[in-house]
Amino acid sequence: MNIETTSATASDVAASVDYDTLASGLTYSYADTFIMEDTEYRKLYLLEDVDDTIFEKINYFILRYNEMDDENKTPIKKRVPIKLYINSYGGSVYDGFGCIETIRASKTPVYGICFGYAMSMAFHIFANCHKRFATRSAILLNHEGVDGMCTHPSKLRDYMEFSDKINSRLNQYLCERTNLTMEQLREDERVESYMFADEAKEKGLVDVIVNNISDIK
Repeated sequence: MNIETTSATASDVAASVDYDTLASGLTYSYADTFIMEDTEYRKLYLLEDVDDTIFEKINYFILRYNEMDDENKTPIKKRVPIKLYINSYGGSVYDGFGCIETIRASKTPVYGICFGYAMSMAFHIFANCHKRFATRSAILLNHEGVDGMCTHPSKLRDYMEFSDKINSRLNQYLCERTNLTMEQLREDERVESYMFADEAKEKGLVDVIVNNISDIK
């Protein structure tokens, strides 16, 4: 495969991998090599909107790494952490919840790493990782979200009641993983709560401010 310099996204690169070539043992590009190395070194990327494709990928790899560690009887403290790099404006609440529950259920540690921004549902995915790293000026956003799933007025009350349950559970999880209280979170529900990572660290939303790549460990 030829090496090309393009502005392709991570998804474009992943989709372009010639798996037949990889299986045959022939020469392959740097892009293919990096993807294989990332998989081997347990690096995952959330660089797009949170949707069913993202959930499928994150869920699959976290489950597989856990299975590998279980089969090898690797003690939890000695397991190689899964590194989830997040740079996303958010997306589907339902798919985001799937990612969160998979992360919370993982015995193998999942590290959330943010160099740019983690907003809305991506914020909650980041916050629920077992250890959270961010550069000082990475931007986090917690807010109530956008409701647009209900198209039948007669069903609106049911949908709104379930939306309240969603927000309550997300807040409950934040209380478990941060210094924030339920009262504080409820007071902020109707505002757009932007913060830099160094501000978020004071609230217990970030564990390590990254000044050097070697800080991620």
